[in-house]
Amino acid sequence: MPGLLGQLPRSTGKPSPRDRSHEGMFSLVIDTVDLTADPAKKPRKLPALYLGNATVFADRSIDAVCERVNLLVEAIVRSHERPTYCFHPIRFDDRFGLYGRDLFNRSVYRRRLERLGVTFSADPYPRLSEHGTFECDDWGEISPEVVVFAADDVKHPERVVRTGGALLPFSFLTMRFGQVGPSEIRLVTSMSKKMTAVSAPDPAAVMAYLRTNFDG
Repeated sequence: MPGLLGQLPRSTGKPSPRDRSHEGMFSLVIDTVDLTADPAKKPRKLPALYLGNATVFADRSIDAVCERVNLLVEAIVRSHERPTYCFHPIRFDDRFGLYGRDLFNRSVYRRRLERLGVTFSADPYPRLSEHGTFECDDWGEISPEVVVFAADDVKHPERVVRTGGALLPFSFLTMRFGQVGPSEIRLVTSMSKKMTAVSAPDPAAVMAYLRTNFDG
C-alpha cells in the first residue's frame, strides 16, 4: 500500500560520520484482506509495527499504526536533542510512574494493570528534563515515583522484586534512545534514589505491594 510512510520526519537519513549508529529493523505488517471489497471479512491479524521479531504496536486502524511509526521515528531522530526514553508513563491513585516491562501496547500484562486501575499515557516516549522530571504530550510534566520492570522471580509469581542500588540507574538507562552523556547519567542516578522499582510476574501482586508498602 503506497503512501503509508509519507509522514516520516524529514530529518531521517544516513547518520553523520561522527554519530554512533546501531543497525535495527522496523517492520510494518498489514494483512492483505481487502475490506472495501468485503466489509464483513475480518483481517486475520491486526496491522502491527515490529522491532525485529517483537511486536511494538498493533491496532485495528492502519492510520493509528502509521502514526505510531512516525512517532517512534521522530523520538529516535530527536533523541540527541531531547533525552527520550521508551518507558510508558502510567498513573494510578493520583501517583505517576513509568512502565518498562514490555513495548507492546496490547500486552496481557498491560491489560491486567488497566483492570487494576492503572492508566497509560497516550505518549509512550517521554522526554527527561534537566530537573529530573519527565514530559509527555498529554499529561505534561510529571515526577514518576514508581518504575515497573521485568526482573521477576519466575518461581514465585506473587513475590515482588525490588531493583535498587547501581542496578536501577543502569536498568533505567537501557531504555534510553541514543547516546547518554555524563550529566544525564548523574541526573538519572540521583533521580533513581527517589524511585521505587518493582517487578513480579503477577500484576496484582505489584499493585497490592505498591498500595500497601509504597514508600516512594
